[in-house]
Amino acid sequence: SKTPAKEQTTWERIKAEGKLVAGLDDNYPPMGYRDANNNLVGFDIDMGKELEKRLGVEIVWQPTAWEGVVASLKAKKFDVIISGMTITEERLKEVDFAGPYIHAAQALAVKADNETILKTEDLAGKIVGTQNGSTGLKVAEDLNKEIGFAEIRGYSDYALAFQDLKIGRIDAIISDNYVIAGYIENMAGEFKFTGELFAEETQGIAV
Repeated sequence: SKTPAKEQTTWERIKAEGKLVAGLDDNYPPMGYRDANNNLVGFDIDMGKELEKRLGVEIVWQPTAWEGVVASLKAKKFDVIISGMTITEERLKEVDFAGPYIHAAQALAVKADNETILKTEDLAGKIVGTQNGSTGLKVAEDLNKEIGFAEIRGYSDYALAFQDLKIGRIDAIISDNYVIAGYIENMAGEFKFTGELFAEETQGIAV
C-alpha cells in the first residue's frame, strides 16, 4: 500500500506553483498604491520585485480590506501580508512576522493653515481620523483615554481620511509618519506635520 503523501508546507506549495500571493491595502501610499494609470506602485511593491528575484517565485498582489486582513491571511486567502504592517504584541498572538524591514513611528497631520494643534495634548475636544484596524487607531484610542477627543473617526483607507481633513470634517489624522509624508508630498500645500513623533514601531511581513 502507498504511504500517504506528507502534507506540503506553504513554502513547498509556493515553490511548486511558482507564485506567492501577498495581501495588501492598495490605497496606502507610499507602501502600496495605484499610480495615475492604476498600476500598483510603492515601497512594498519595489521590495516585492526584489523578493521575486531572490526567491525565484512570482508575487501575485491581492488587494484586501485592511480591517479583515489578518482573518483573510488565516483563512488562506493569501500566503503573506506585505503592506507596511506594524509588528504588535496583539498581532503576534495571531500571526508570525518576517522582518522587521522598516522602523517607523506614528505622527500627527493637520491642515497646513492650522495653528491651534501643535502637540497631541491639543487634540482635546477635537475630531481625530485614522484607519480602521491600523496601529493609528490603537494609538488614537490610548491617547483619547488621556486627552479626551471629541471623537475618533475610523476610515476604510487613509485617502478618505485626508479628503475629510482637507474639507474640515476632521481636525487631525494619526498615522505612520511615512504615510503622512506621502500625502503632504502628493497634495502639496494642503497638510503639515505637527508635534513630535510618538509610538515608535517596526514593520514586517505577516506570515
